[in-house]
Amino acid sequence: MPVAASTYHASDGAAYEVFLGRWTKELAPHLLDFAELPSQGALLDVGTGTGSLAHAMAARWPSRHILGIDVAEPYIAYARERTTGPLPEFAIGDAAALRHDDGKFAGAAAQLVLNFVPDPLAAVCEMRRVTRCGGTVVAAVWDFRGGLVYQRLFWDSAAGLDRGRCARPAVLWAARSS
Repeated sequence: MPVAASTYHASDGAAYEVFLGRWTKELAPHLLDFAELPSQGALLDVGTGTGSLAHAMAARWPSRHILGIDVAEPYIAYARERTTGPLPEFAIGDAAALRHDDGKFAGAAAQLVLNFVPDPLAAVCEMRRVTRCGGTVVAAVWDFRGGLVYQRLFWDSAAGLDRGRCARPAVLWAARSS
């Protein structure tokens, strides 16, 4: 049975940056340290969002080709606005249907996006397909098992500080059992 295309709706890259982008900036260098990506060759940031990981890659390896892709046009636009040089590049793209040749990249990374991809296995398979033999594929995901504690703390604190104006959203994320 084919999995539906993404239903993720993004409207504002700057708003995302305030809400979650600050976490992706903090995590990016640590993910790169952990990944131990090959020293040469192009790199792919799958589900780049507002570009934190792609920008961290470009800062670390300024002479390498780095491409960040995301399904959300407002996030790609925001990432491009924050780019001061020729790299990294950003493009609209679907994690589960990458438009690149087999083995094109030395490494592919996905930071905090696979939880939101309709078919994360297909996305990881695509990352593997476009990564050369001996390259690196790495991903970091949100740990939803504990109820995404930081978000729970945020909404509980906001509601406690301003009970009349701040209501907790009914559903932030819906789990799918396998």
